[in-house]
Amino acid sequence: MFPHKNLTQNPNQASDASQLFILCFPSLDNLRMLDVVSKAYQDIFPMANVYGIAIESEEQIEEPKKIEEFVGINKIKLIETIRHIQKNTFSSAEYTALVGSGPIGSAILSLLGLSTAIAGRVITFNSFIPSLSIGTEVSLDYTTHLLYTQTECEFADTRIRDDFEAIKTIGADITLDILGAHQDPIDVSINRLKTCIPLKIIKQIQQ
Repeated sequence: MFPHKNLTQNPNQASDASQLFILCFPSLDNLRMLDVVSKAYQDIFPMANVYGIAIESEEQIEEPKKIEEFVGINKIKLIETIRHIQKNTFSSAEYTALVGSGPIGSAILSLLGLSTAIAGRVITFNSFIPSLSIGTEVSLDYTTHLLYTQTECEFADTRIRDDFEAIKTIGADITLDILGAHQDPIDVSINRLKTCIPLKIIKQIQQ
């Protein structure tokens, strides 16, 4: 398994937690970053358990082949670590949110191809979609939010939009946000979590 750490601010609430956030970082050594990111989510979702996972990676990988290689190396251990945390916190996949950026986010996105969903929400920042690893079927048990900064889109706009259309075409419940210069990515992701009704629920209502 990957190194992981409980980032929950109030451990006394852990046993009553209704949600689980798993935040994936290149390292768990940057305590300030861990605190800022985990606090942002827990301020809005105070009854959630928050865990961090460390997955060594470069800041960005652009070539599709190298992204797929990175995913292939890390996917199994990522699944094992997520399930271990879920078991220890008595958390169901439905109420688990996975968060990551860059290549780590791509590894998280690869889990959309699992036959049984491992999370209810997936949030990634500046992460390319590993289409080969995902395959041609995505469960509607996942609601996925892709967020990209303007800087990222300056050199990868076509790739980002092609990826989005490809995964949308196979039936994924997915949103795409390209952020303005003054938008905070975490704030936008939180807004998506608060306001987006999963497509699965919308379809159930329409039936």
